[in-house]
Amino acid sequence: MLSLDLKCEPIPSPYPESERDRAEVWARIDLAVVDRQGTTVRSVLSWQWNANELLTWILANKQALLGDHLPSAIERGAGSIAERLHRFYDTDDADVPSDQALDEVFAYRAAHGIRFGMRGTDVPDVYIGLGADEFEISAWTDAESWRFAVDVAEFVQSAGRMAQTLRRADDV
Repeated sequence: MLSLDLKCEPIPSPYPESERDRAEVWARIDLAVVDRQGTTVRSVLSWQWNANELLTWILANKQALLGDHLPSAIERGAGSIAERLHRFYDTDDADVPSDQALDEVFAYRAAHGIRFGMRGTDVPDVYIGLGADEFEISAWTDAESWRFAVDVAEFVQSAGRMAQTLRRADDV
C-alpha cells in the first residue's frame, strides 16, 4: 500500500512579526504519495502556508477522514471520490440536487477536500477518504485525474505528531 508523506518545513513568516498570529507556523508544505521505499509516486501539493491551519484541519476531521462514506446523494459505483464529486456537480438543469443534498455534499467536501484545510489558497481539488472499497487520495479535473489507494490512518497519525513537533519548536 502507498503512503501519504506530509512535510512541513518551517520558514520565516512573510508578514512582519507584529502582525503574526502566535498560532501561525509558516512552512513549506509538501504532500506526496510515496511507495514503501519512500520514492515519490505523485507530488500532490507544494505550497507555502500556515502549517498549523492544515494540521488542525486534518486532526479536526480525523473521524471523517477515517470513516465517512460519500453522502447518499452521490452516485454509487466505480470512480474515485474526486470523480464522483465532480459528476455530482456536473448535472443537467432538470437534475438539480436538493438543498439538503447540496448541504450534505458540501459538508463532505469540507471534511475531505485539502483546499478546506488551506483556506485562502488556490490549491487543487484533492480529496482524501474512504472510497468505494479502500482509502484513497484522488483528484479530478478536465485536464487530469488520478487516484491512489493510501494509508489514511498513518497519515492522520503523522499529522498529529507533526503538529506536536511544530508546537514545541514554536515554544522555543
